[in-house]
Amino acid sequence: MYPSHLVLIDPLKNIALKLIPGSVVVPPGSVVVPPGSVVVPPGSVGFSSSVVVPPGSVVVPPGSVVVPPGSVVVPPGSVVVPPGSVVVTTGSVVVPPGSVVVPPGSVVVPPGSVVVPPGSVVVPPGSVVVTTGSVVVPPSSVVVTTVPPGSVIVPPGSVVVPPGSVVVPPGSVVVPPGSVVVTTGSVVVPPGSVVVTTGSVVVTF
Repeated sequence: MYPSHLVLIDPLKNIALKLIPGSVVVPPGSVVVPPGSVVVPPGSVGFSSSVVVPPGSVVVPPGSVVVPPGSVVVPPGSVVVPPGSVVVTTGSVVVPPGSVVVPPGSVVVPPGSVVVPPGSVVVPPGSVVVTTGSVVVPPSSVVVTTVPPGSVIVPPGSVVVPPGSVVVPPGSVVVPPGSVVVTTGSVVVPPGSVVVTTGSVVVTF
């Protein structure tokens, strides 16, 4: 009665099925999906217009900034400085390493300066500092505190010689020990010579 239709006989149920031309016959238990559908393996999770990411991924809202692991996130407007930098408050004065910081109002003197208390008297280098009431004597003076008994006081400029020394007048001639001293004008003859008086006759044998 329907020459334009096909008839399929189900041998298990002995039922005649009427098919529309262009129909596709699939095995029993098959799932029919609409045209254009994407078929994924069993167990897959599918969403419409979704992006598939690897397992363990972190999903962030649209517009978020993704930074590498271990990054430090600071508030907007923060100033980023290199590692190891020293952060000081606004208005601080930065000085070179090794500088000495002194309180306000301090007086800075050159290295090697000598600092003395207020009211001190500064004298030139090489000066001799004595206590108040001391007696100042000329240079080269000999200052002694006590004189032992028996000491001989000599005037300044005197020559002090060891005990037992022989003191001779200025201009004296000093000869070695054992020398024979004669008067001026004397005649010196060799040892063994015979000395005769003036006018004597010398006879040779």
